[in-house]
Amino acid sequence: MKSEIALSKLIGALIRDVVDADGMAAQATADFIQSVGFDKGELRMVQFTYDHPDQSGVMKKYVVSVPLLTIVPIPLLGVQEAELSFTTTVVEMSSDEKSAPMLLAKVAPSAGGDDGKQDQANITFTVKMSRTDMPAGISNMMGLLGNKVQVAEAQTEKK
Repeated sequence: MKSEIALSKLIGALIRDVVDADGMAAQATADFIQSVGFDKGELRMVQFTYDHPDQSGVMKKYVVSVPLLTIVPIPLLGVQEAELSFTTTVVEMSSDEKSAPMLLAKVAPSAGGDDGKQDQANITFTVKMSRTDMPAGISNMMGLLGNKVQVAEAQTEKK
């Protein structure tokens, strides 16, 4: 097993993993919107009734229909900051005339006891996630959904 790696590939792989994680968070948001907000392609609505006096003071029952997505928080999380820390030992520097110089590095083994695992590396990830700004598409969708709120007088059963 070759233990040297181009330093650019090591750093690039770590950065790609952070980007992939951010993409997974975005996909989770899309999945949430789809599963909570829609049922077989139809907008999922929540209905409730309440009593309220009409203009003449007579109590009437009203039905309110509200899109579910307008009353539940949508999880909009993303990577705010990522800190990657590791130690390498430069093994050699290639100097090919046809390409840019490349550093070959070996990830330094983690400090600690000698338990026969000399190839283990000590790489530390610190990822800070936070609520991200609402994308324009979701903001536009929420504006459209806000217009879908309906209030109607409840139909009374006639005996």
